[in-house]
Amino acid sequence: MKRIFIFQAALLVCLSFVLLGCKKDNHTETQKIIQEAQTMTLEALARKAIEEANGKEFVCVGNSSRGKTAIPLFIKYLQSLDPSFTMTYDWGTPKNNKIFD
Repeated sequence: MKRIFIFQAALLVCLSFVLLGCKKDNHTETQKIIQEAQTMTLEALARKAIEEANGKEFVCVGNSSRGKTAIPLFIKYLQSLDPSFTMTYDWGTPKNNKIFD
């Protein structure tokens, strides 16, 4: 009886190690970036945007003029943190845009 108990306890310990060791991160790269961004301050997010967008062109698509008016303000904010920041953009609607070209 004692042997059965010891065997079951050892089996349970081994199974626990296997289950804990096999746990892996099933998040996509996008989900990982979102999780990271949720813990960042506004300034840290802005600095990350500067790092990733500086000197690039963005093709933007939206069905509201709010996005089109927000982009210059966003660029101005980023330039307040880094005056050398530049970014160009092309704004279009879902019916007439470059995203499908």
